[in-house]
Amino acid sequence: MAPPRILLCGDVFGRLNQLVKRILSVNKSAGPFDAVLCVGQFFPDSPEKLQEFMDYIEGRSQIPLPTFYWPLPGIRRI
Repeated sequence: MAPPRILLCGDVFGRLNQLVKRILSVNKSAGPFDAVLCVGQFFPDSPEKLQEFMDYIEGRSQIPLPTFYWPLPGIRRI
């Protein structure tokens, strides 16, 4: 059995629509991947991005792969 293929990404800042487009593109060209690991800031950094983020939280939109995030404490956007 082959080891799982994990797609890594950096800061998302709540831009889940952009993340999904990138996942689909990379999965098509270099996949298939089994999961996504986002490292860094995952949640929105401004109120303007909150509705997009909530669409995914409340199930109106979906990320095509199991997605996990690993926050990096102490690192802030400048």
